[in-house]
Amino acid sequence: MSKQQSSQSRLFINIIGIPLLLLSIAIGGLFFSLLILFAMIVCIEEFHSILLLKQIKLYRFNFYLFYLLLLFELLELNIFPPIFSFSYILLFLIVLIVFEFTGRKKISFYNILVNIFCLFWVAFSLSFVIKIRLFNEYEYIGAIFEFEEGFYLTLLMFISIWSCDSFSYIFGSKFGKKKIFPLVSPNKTWVGSISGFLLTSILVYILYLYGYFKFSFVISPSIFDVIVICFIFGIVSQIGDFIESYIKRKIGVKDSGKILRGHGGMLDRLDSLILVAPTFYFYLKYFLGIDI
Repeated sequence: MSKQQSSQSRLFINIIGIPLLLLSIAIGGLFFSLLILFAMIVCIEEFHSILLLKQIKLYRFNFYLFYLLLLFELLELNIFPPIFSFSYILLFLIVLIVFEFTGRKKISFYNILVNIFCLFWVAFSLSFVIKIRLFNEYEYIGAIFEFEEGFYLTLLMFISIWSCDSFSYIFGSKFGKKKIFPLVSPNKTWVGSISGFLLTSILVYILYLYGYFKFSFVISPSIFDVIVICFIFGIVSQIGDFIESYIKRKIGVKDSGKILRGHGGMLDRLDSLILVAPTFYFYLKYFLGIDI
């Protein structure tokens, strides 16, 4: 694909994908949850495909069983399932070990560790996106044009990640020269990374000044809390990007997949969100004391 074709593909994906995602965030509930579950399935398929290049096998049935439990709980109870329950993790480990010991001629503990890593890195982490969106989801049933806190928190998270990624790319490609980790991510520069963090922090601070957080938080965050949130969106998101880049470089692939054409794979688009979602959730719950 030529550079011009790649740019056109990226533009097409942006025109279709961003409005669809924003609409799903606004609708919330089952629609948004199914969209995220679909993205999780695609990520597992992509990761499975690239790991096969190193003779590493993901037991996808195990992950789909995990997803099915999430979906059943969501449909029956209309709340996020007890993802921290020991029984969920235990079930995953039991099925994983059974598959490894019965489905292969030679048992590989490295293969088991990679499957466990993928459970926490993709499935477990992305499930927090649904958890955040469903916060106070059903307190406003019947209200017209009125969104719950989960909508504002999720919108803030996505917009901030997009902002950091976009500003890092724009300023890095135009002014960046010194690479951060050239062997891991040859296109990431210090100028781009710092620009993404600073401009995203400015965006979040402006939203704070104009009262956005009054809609999205049941308590009023301090300026210290806002600074921490800026670090989550501006620094943790880039660490997530580097982790995925490192994995791809170790395997020897450029993109995780081709489903998004000029954008690469689904995993390429969600790498920042994978670390941000659980970090943001834990800060809201355990440091701000929000019963999310």
